[in-house]
Amino acid sequence: MTVMPTGPKVLSLTLFAPYSGIPHAGGEYVYRHYRYLAKISSLHVFAPHSNDNADASRNVDDRQYKLSVFGCDDSKWFGIRGAWLLLVKFIRGVSLGLDVERGARRCVEMNVAAKSAEVIEFQWTESASLSRYFRRIAPQARQTLIAHDVLSQRWRRRFKSEKSTAARIFYFGRYVFTVLAERRRFASVDTILVFSDKDAGLVRNLYRSADVRVVSPPLMEDGMLEARSQASSKNSRCILFTGAMSRPENDEGIRWFADEIWRDVKAEIPDCRLVIAGAGPSPELLNFSETHHDVLVTGRVDDLAPFYRDADVFISPMFNGAGVKFKNIIAMLWGLPILSTAIGAEGIGSEDLYLAVTDDRNVFRETLLRALRNRDIRHGVAAKAKAWAFATYGDEQFAKQLQDIYLAPAGEGRSHS
Repeated sequence: MTVMPTGPKVLSLTLFAPYSGIPHAGGEYVYRHYRYLAKISSLHVFAPHSNDNADASRNVDDRQYKLSVFGCDDSKWFGIRGAWLLLVKFIRGVSLGLDVERGARRCVEMNVAAKSAEVIEFQWTESASLSRYFRRIAPQARQTLIAHDVLSQRWRRRFKSEKSTAARIFYFGRYVFTVLAERRRFASVDTILVFSDKDAGLVRNLYRSADVRVVSPPLMEDGMLEARSQASSKNSRCILFTGAMSRPENDEGIRWFADEIWRDVKAEIPDCRLVIAGAGPSPELLNFSETHHDVLVTGRVDDLAPFYRDADVFISPMFNGAGVKFKNIIAMLWGLPILSTAIGAEGIGSEDLYLAVTDDRNVFRETLLRALRNRDIRHGVAAKAKAWAFATYGDEQFAKQLQDIYLAPAGEGRSHS
């Protein structure tokens, strides 16, 4: 039975209804965010209809808040109507989409909840396309946006990395429309939460008056405190990469490693293994695994902890995307040394917490080989990074940050006319 605690009434709008084991970092953050927020508030979560969200709503688990799914199924997105809706969504830059927004406005349960809410929260910038609507029907509510990424940075990087003219035109358009939309979204809410100082700066560049707060996600898991590298008990060496493999930036990054680095590493350390853990691997990645007996592509798994425990080095070869890469923080908490590109390490500590931060394939390769051969190098870097991560991303710090934001006196924040 769902328990509704006392505290401010909070309505939260999320793209994805979270559940234990959700296979992407953003969903995992929301799962933990709601777990803490439900302890200090009366929380009602709304998510647009999808098969995954509907399944999550039926799985009560240990949820301490109310979860409702609104709107209709995705069948309307096919054919001419679907193409039109996608075009409009592209032009609007960052939004839920016209059909989802219409479903929200027609959802009686959501409208009733909004009119009595003290705080309205938007998970992901897209959901804040309903900010102005909620401002009209619930002017009493403070609005908070959790900006998981600054999306304009992602599309700007994509534009710069593309080679074909058509792709560059597409991503430049997406970048321009996203900049305009993010500026509107940031201006429409009272408070914006981000996960790094870097993202806070990007938000302020888009909207100078933004009230931006940096929060440190609670990423602790059972077993992390005691976790140590198990290299001394193994003859082989294991390299680990994790992530939602359906995301282009993850697929692009690990395929770069496979094409540019892996063969040389195997030639130098024949018993080395590569594990790529995460849902939605591409056919090319699966084929790579099938033709290399020492490469494991797991697909979706319920628990990544065994892979972190077994690994010796974590790699983060990211060249696109935006936002904080939670995979790096989790690897630090498990006591793994990390070798990263510049984008992979963005917003997460200083360079001395990594084996190296480099985009140069030769430096990447040589650093990896040196670390795999030298246990002391691995353990020295890992110990320093783990201490920093525990001090920064602990549960108590996050709980205090949420209390300061959500239990603030009514009327605190920017005013809206």
